[in-house]
Amino acid sequence: MLLKSHHYNPQVYLKQFVDPHRKKELWEYDLRTGAVKLSSPKKSGCEDYYHSIVGKDGARDDKAVEESFSVIENRLPTGRQLPGELVPVTGLYAGRLSHIGS
Repeated sequence: MLLKSHHYNPQVYLKQFVDPHRKKELWEYDLRTGAVKLSSPKKSGCEDYYHSIVGKDGARDDKAVEESFSVIENRLPTGRQLPGELVPVTGLYAGRLSHIGS
């Protein structure tokens, strides 16, 4: 199995931020560009071959690091474990995020 898309933010963690009414969607904010977009835990917080390493033989290993993380991530609690109440966004980001959901 080819492991191309490597998460630097584990999907089990990102799943805590999904919209409870739309189960598999979350909002993603890019700090560099200020762009806001609808995404999913599978597509967010990842880059192609982010955890790939090069072995002594010069071959790229796309699985070793990802598989070692999966052992840990599979033991983490799942489900929404954040406070149930939404906290209002204020200050610098309030204006940038004001169009979400409108």
